[in-house]
Amino acid sequence: MRIFFLLIITLLFQTSLKAQIDSTSKQDKLNYFLKIVDTLRNKGENPAMAIAIVYENELIFKGGFGVSNIENKTKVNNQTLFEIGSLTKGFTGTIASLLIKDGLIKWDDKVKKHIPNFKLKDKYAEENTTLIDLLTHKVGLDKHYYLMYGPKYESEELLSKIEYLSFSNTFREKYVYNNFMYTIAGMLEENVSNKNWDTLIKEKIFLPLKMNHSFSTSDDFLKYENRTTSYRNDGKTVIPHYSFDTYAPAGNITSNIDDMSKWLMMFANYGQVDGTEFLAKKEIDFLVSPLTVKNGLTKEFYGIGWEIDLLENTIYHKGSSAGQQSIIQINPEQGFGIVVLTNQQSAIQSVIGYYADRIFLKNNFERLTQYEEIIEKRANQTISNYDDFSLNDENEINKAEKIIGTYNHPAYGKIIINKKHKNVFSFEYTDFIGTIKSDKKNDTYIAFVNHFTGKEEMHFKINYRNNKVKSITLNIAYTEPLEFEKN
Repeated sequence: MRIFFLLIITLLFQTSLKAQIDSTSKQDKLNYFLKIVDTLRNKGENPAMAIAIVYENELIFKGGFGVSNIENKTKVNNQTLFEIGSLTKGFTGTIASLLIKDGLIKWDDKVKKHIPNFKLKDKYAEENTTLIDLLTHKVGLDKHYYLMYGPKYESEELLSKIEYLSFSNTFREKYVYNNFMYTIAGMLEENVSNKNWDTLIKEKIFLPLKMNHSFSTSDDFLKYENRTTSYRNDGKTVIPHYSFDTYAPAGNITSNIDDMSKWLMMFANYGQVDGTEFLAKKEIDFLVSPLTVKNGLTKEFYGIGWEIDLLENTIYHKGSSAGQQSIIQINPEQGFGIVVLTNQQSAIQSVIGYYADRIFLKNNFERLTQYEEIIEKRANQTISNYDDFSLNDENEINKAEKIIGTYNHPAYGKIIINKKHKNVFSFEYTDFIGTIKSDKKNDTYIAFVNHFTGKEEMHFKINYRNNKVKSITLNIAYTEPLEFEKN
């Protein structure tokens, strides 16, 4: 009898709780969500953030938090400029759709038709890559992420370097995320329109949507007084602004929450802007179609500048630059969307996006303590650099002296190894600077390098010809081992 009574009480409580949650007003949800944002910002030492929320096809919140520069204590407002990173890819895909509408190009046009000097290491891929392959990450080229922080190339020069980059998969075999292919897509858009990409995005998107304070060049960002400073995960260590102008179509747009709310509203309302059609629904549907399989088991796909989660019926994308992180996620069927912009190396924006989905769409108010602890832990990680490493063994020193010199790779540029002190040998690859230590066990060396985004270990081995140093083979992430020939 007692067990039956407890079951009745439990059911009544659950029913009452469900009724309470289901009847929670839009404002109650927003208030609860903003309290969580405040808690996360405190735990994560977040300097600045801006958020826009569309709910039931209406913009219910748009605002900024914190200071864009902790030294000057400049308060964030709706016009404060952030770097949106790879959220840019959605804009590049939309430009392609608009150029197709203009009859200037087709999705299945081969790249070489519009860029004759387009070359790849895989010659079959070179001849057959289409616009849609570029935009859906189907080409198979390795990510080559560190090359974006390598030598400063102009677009045309970069085009001549890509043929020296390795593939991680066979052409069209599987999803391989790649910024360089989006860069090529932007060049293709320039060629068919006879306009540079900066002009193209202004005319095709920024002006029609009245995104009056959004830019695609670093110069425009740096001229804009109300802009954010970038910070490491501790929210205090400054990261200098890094230009990705060459890779603008892949991730160089800067924008504020006022403008990004307009972009969000357009997609959340299937291409409609203030009752006017900017994009037809069929065009939106194609951009967010599951065109490339990321993970079939979890029903994750990639469209054209958009990630697609079919289990959650959500389209989204994350953005990352040197010290700034962002996310946009939209559920068009429910008229919901959110944009989060931050100026910190953190995962806080993803946790906020996850909370927004649970609160506004699922009426789930449970706290995600495990995620919050991760944010807090990351913010409290010590920021440090590697100290100089010494070679104390006389034989090691003599051996290291033989590898002093400059080494070149046709795409990645040069590595310089030099003698810094009596037993300290320096290693320099662009802004990755440090010292080396021998790894006797594997007969290799480790370069312990510092970079403004963090510290890295770069392993390399020495290749000999006729007892002389011929080259070094460098192992870094996102590519096959790279051979740098000695000058």
